[in-house]
Amino acid sequence: MRGHWGVVLIGVAAVWGSTASADETPYRTWHRKGVQALKKRAYDRALEAFRAAVAADPGEPDGYFNAGNVARHLKRCRDVLLYFRGFLYLSPGTEDDRTAKAALKECERKGETGRVFIQSDPTGAEVSVSGVLVGQTPLPDLVLPVGEIPVEFRHPDCEVHRETVTVRADEPVRITASLPLKPAFGTLEVVPVPAEGVTVWVNDREVGVTPLDRVTLPVGKVLVRLGKPGYDPWIRAVVIQKDRTYRLEATLEVTPAGPEGTPDASGGGE
Repeated sequence: MRGHWGVVLIGVAAVWGSTASADETPYRTWHRKGVQALKKRAYDRALEAFRAAVAADPGEPDGYFNAGNVARHLKRCRDVLLYFRGFLYLSPGTEDDRTAKAALKECERKGETGRVFIQSDPTGAEVSVSGVLVGQTPLPDLVLPVGEIPVEFRHPDCEVHRETVTVRADEPVRITASLPLKPAFGTLEVVPVPAEGVTVWVNDREVGVTPLDRVTLPVGKVLVRLGKPGYDPWIRAVVIQKDRTYRLEATLEVTPAGPEGTPDASGGGE
């Protein structure tokens, strides 16, 4: 849609109203404010609103396109390079690609940019530059504004990784980020007989007395020990797997009486 202000927008139909609805999301609120600012030709305010819309919902391509287009109107190549790159990543193959690619080429020709090659281990991490999502690793030829720029890597299996990159016009910059894996957890469900009053230890740490909720544990092998007065101790090694529940069923044996009617301390466990 082309308005009288001469800036092309997309995705405005759902937020064109001048007032907020009761179920309006933060993204729609900021997007609506951006449209309102454009109607008043308040381009700086419009850009700030569209930036906030992208921050509120980084997966919504319309916010990227509109932020990039207003930045192009204001001749702010730093924002053009980021927001239009993000738009092309989120919404490739649309009729608006031509506008985005033309704006990117305009800013690249101005010579205030540098080339950055970004890789990560593991691959497939989404990369944000200055808080704006620009693509997924590997990114073999990313054109960015010169200067110090914060870069953030997000991968579903890894911790968030952040670093600052100095982009130069005279030489390409290569980044290989090693992303630390997130700790993986599973759960342990203990179902003993008798059902109540059984103390549970995991690797010699007491975790509770049955009946007991599921216990969250790091993945790997653990030693589970069960104990209750009058019953033999029960011990078993189990393997906790990621995002799975290990159901441990155990029947404790009554400790046999010794010669004088006391429990026999020599009784073993399973």
